[in-house]
Amino acid sequence: MITVDASKARNNFFSILEKVYFENKSFLIKKAGVPFATITKPKEKSSGLMKLAGTWKDIDAKIMIDYIYEGRKDRGELKRKLPKIS
Repeated sequence: MITVDASKARNNFFSILEKVYFENKSFLIKKAGVPFATITKPKEKSSGLMKLAGTWKDIDAKIMIDYIYEGRKDRGELKRKLPKIS
């Protein structure tokens, strides 16, 4: 983490932002020697679908296919009991 005085950060704000974004650098902004803020690149969020994809890798393909076919038979209303996922 690079430490920068607040006035220097103000005068070079856009160059600091470029270093954060393109070079993955982090900055600690100090005012009169007291830490006031940090500037870091945010972590990328994974979508809800990607979280589910991680759980699907442990499910047997046959069971997943059964879920799909049963759901199609019920037309999304879930009238029958689906096989359990262990």
